[in-house]
Amino acid sequence: RIKIKVYNYIISPKKTILLTLKGCLKSTLFLSSMVGTIRYVICKLKSVNGPLNGKHGLLIGFCSGISILCESDGKACEMTLQLFPRFCEAIFHHL
Repeated sequence: RIKIKVYNYIISPKKTILLTLKGCLKSTLFLSSMVGTIRYVICKLKSVNGPLNGKHGLLIGFCSGISILCESDGKACEMTLQLFPRFCEAIFHHL
């Protein structure tokens, strides 16, 4: 099976390069939108409410989590499965 995949990449290098660039662009878009959203929400919350507390962290995390919609379904599912236990741990320690 591996030989077939390598053979397909050798046969159509343009398609392989385009798929690689598309995946890289989606990942870059996801990361930049997540960081941008985090910074934007932090600045807005500080200007409206003053110092931040734990409840604001939940709001910031929720707002930045929406940026996962930029990622492909497979990668989004993988990242969700990796981050869900950490999310549960953070909620447990917050309560």
